[in-house]
Amino acid sequence: MTELKRPSYQEAAQAALQKHYPNAVCAFIAGSVIRGTATEKSDIDITVIQPDDYDDVHRFSTVEQGWPIEFFVQNEQANQYFMQKDRERGMAVMMDMMCNGEIYPEESATSLRIRAEARKLLELGPPKLSAEEVDDLRYFITDLLDDLDADRPHLELMGIVARLYEKLGDFYLRTRGEWSGHSKSLGRLLAQNHPEFANRFEAAFKDAVHCKLEGLIALTEEVLAPYKGTLFEGYKRSAPADWRDFRKLYTK
Repeated sequence: MTELKRPSYQEAAQAALQKHYPNAVCAFIAGSVIRGTATEKSDIDITVIQPDDYDDVHRFSTVEQGWPIEFFVQNEQANQYFMQKDRERGMAVMMDMMCNGEIYPEESATSLRIRAEARKLLELGPPKLSAEEVDDLRYFITDLLDDLDADRPHLELMGIVARLYEKLGDFYLRTRGEWSGHSKSLGRLLAQNHPEFANRFEAAFKDAVHCKLEGLIALTEEVLAPYKGTLFEGYKRSAPADWRDFRKLYTK
């Protein structure tokens, strides 16, 4: 049986937009297909901008002509909200899509205004970590570091290593005032901006998967060293103030 050849991502994206969101103001086609790093399993990310009175903001996944497609459907105000939320967590996910995505169907006052705002936020950079936030990250990383033990059940160890991957990579980037990421985007940012460190990071985690933990322990301690190293003794954080509101529900 001959396998049907799927169309280009542009053709699939345009067909999907016409099918599902024909009244959109504009759209931004983004993701690995734009970066040129797509694989056979890659999807197409599309942010859809609807009119201002549109309030069914949602995420929707579908398959169009053999292409998996993820829609992020917003109006302009919702788009601003999600870009601000991304900035607060130090990740430029939505801003990157707006800045580097392909505009569909063509550039307009709205799409260029959104792109300009996204570029402004990108250039502004993530919020600087406070001393308290740095200590929080140190504490969480220390906790994971203390749990690294080759004698643990392998399934438990993999969970610790996976969690440390994101926490340590995030700490490395955010303490340098840089945008961070999660999952595959974290590795991509490390490789792009700090290739020498990224190689060591990758090697340490590869070894850790096979229960060779010395390299990962040494790398973690090295990353923490400029920020007073590991943190456990004396660490204290008060519970969020709204726990008292929760308590009132149970006070008779």
